[in-house]
Amino acid sequence: MKASIQQLPTEVIINIFDQINDAKQLIQCKLVSKSWTSLAEKSMYKTIHMYLWDDSRLERLNHHLKQKPEFCQLIQNILISQQYFYTFSKRLFQEFLSLAMTPSIRTLDGIWKQEYLTMLLDYVESSSLKFKKLKQLPYSVRHDSVYMQLMSHFKESLQTASCSITEKTTLIHQKIIRDSIKEYKYLTTLSIQDYRGFKSVQEIDTFLQKCDRIKNLEFIINQSTTYTYMDEDQLSQWLASGSVQQVDSVNYLKISYMKGPDHMERCSFGPDWINYLAYKYPNVERLSIENITLRYSHMAIPVFGNVKAFSLDDWRFHCTQDLQHFVDRVKSESNSVRYYKCIAVQGSEICSLRATKDRNNSLTKFEIVVGQEKLSNMDIVQSCFKNVNHTSNI
Repeated sequence: MKASIQQLPTEVIINIFDQINDAKQLIQCKLVSKSWTSLAEKSMYKTIHMYLWDDSRLERLNHHLKQKPEFCQLIQNILISQQYFYTFSKRLFQEFLSLAMTPSIRTLDGIWKQEYLTMLLDYVESSSLKFKKLKQLPYSVRHDSVYMQLMSHFKESLQTASCSITEKTTLIHQKIIRDSIKEYKYLTTLSIQDYRGFKSVQEIDTFLQKCDRIKNLEFIINQSTTYTYMDEDQLSQWLASGSVQQVDSVNYLKISYMKGPDHMERCSFGPDWINYLAYKYPNVERLSIENITLRYSHMAIPVFGNVKAFSLDDWRFHCTQDLQHFVDRVKSESNSVRYYKCIAVQGSEICSLRATKDRNNSLTKFEIVVGQEKLSNMDIVQSCFKNVNHTSNI
């Protein structure tokens, strides 16, 4: 058996190693045979994930890279996550960038602190190296001059980018951002972070006018409390007027809600912008919606008309009619339903729900969480599936 495994083509072994996310397991793979050592190392150093790291861990990595500089060329992806509670020293992070930022780098991911982005900009502007393979920049809470300069520096290679619109972002600054997006000729994926920035659906449409080559579009939304919404008749008239230019290129749309503001502040939230997106991008085939706003889950249903695959996470229902309507719209020929009990479900909720369907698949998977103390809610949920062909697991 050992001999047969070692006889696998190199490409197959590398692909297997790339699926292993645990560095300790990859170290074990190195010990199997000498021929596997370099292959496992390529996978180990392909992605550097800084998750809750402190200075001591970064210092050890820097030391290791200095001892074996050939490993620096293996690094393709750098991911920083959950690092807002841990701050690297400026000296160590600058040293890390000088080691890890080689022409092999492809993606910079995660939400980077402003000081990290500033150090990154300083490094790439002073470096003689060219980073022609870099496709993605990290997220930034602030879309300021530093981030704009970073995007401009890599405009010849960027395929994925993000921008932040906050309550302090003026309309003039919005124009500067959207005009800059047009410069990136290879940009296909754009994440727009709305931190209470957009005040109306017309403002959203104005911003999106320059994004006519995007294929994958993500909205991360913290709805402004001063957002002025259109009612259904106003929206229909506006769309019928020809003022909104439809874009055929977008085939993947993701909408993520951040927590807050509280539900009382959102009482005037309207369905205009999500119905607007359904009209704006008629060719969306894959849809992902996370953490839909409480009490408004049913408003996203019209978007489902043209999609072939979807992922709907953390949807919460307070009304049996809305839940039944939802189930009827997303069910397939075959369905699987898995129930979970949890104390985290709020008292006014019937349940929270996740539904997924893959492309060219006739199966919809439902994962439903109900409160442990609300057995009657379980009966309500099950009644919504009584006429649905499904298998269930409680």
